[in-house]
Amino acid sequence: MKFFLNKLIYLTLLFVSMKIILSTHAEASALSNLPGETYWSAGVGQFCEQIKKVKSQANDKADFCNARLMFNADFLLQGIDEFYYGLNSYLTLPHSPRDEKTKRMLILIAPTAKYLWKNFSFSSSLGIQFLRIWGDGGEVELNNGTGTQSFNVPSEARYARNTYFSLGFGYEFYSKISLNTEAFSLEPFASDKRSFSLFTSLQYRFGEWW
Repeated sequence: MKFFLNKLIYLTLLFVSMKIILSTHAEASALSNLPGETYWSAGVGQFCEQIKKVKSQANDKADFCNARLMFNADFLLQGIDEFYYGLNSYLTLPHSPRDEKTKRMLILIAPTAKYLWKNFSFSSSLGIQFLRIWGDGGEVELNNGTGTQSFNVPSEARYARNTYFSLGFGYEFYSKISLNTEAFSLEPFASDKRSFSLFTSLQYRFGEWW
């Protein structure tokens, strides 16, 4: 219940932020005769999660990354000159990281700022990652880094929430199609919990939202 309440608060804040952005955008366009371009885009790619933080075998070195298929979508409004701002979101499909009894999925959402220069784009975001884990209950034997250990499998969904910061770079190599790379820092303000991920994707720009 507490998670859903917090999630509702965050979504409300994001909604209010978008209303402010839309209002500010309309006023800025009217005052400065900006073209007021709005567009949305969507993409798919590989999400390299928690680089060198997870072991797949006992007594092994940490894996470089756990690659996941990820989808993303952006909604952007034009600000001054080539600066854009808006919201972006990311989603992984449900998957089993280490055993078939447990499923997990990631949802990330954040306000974002982007600068376009010729065929290049540069972006930054500060947002929230939601992790959903669920299973059929019972226990499962998993590696714990030095051996194996029994872990409880949740019989109902469990949630975790973390802050992340990202920096992105993109190149539009064909009309409306771009190759993008984005680096994520999970819990960037907590040195003992900080981890890094990388997302490489192809994205298609659909054009005007309205």
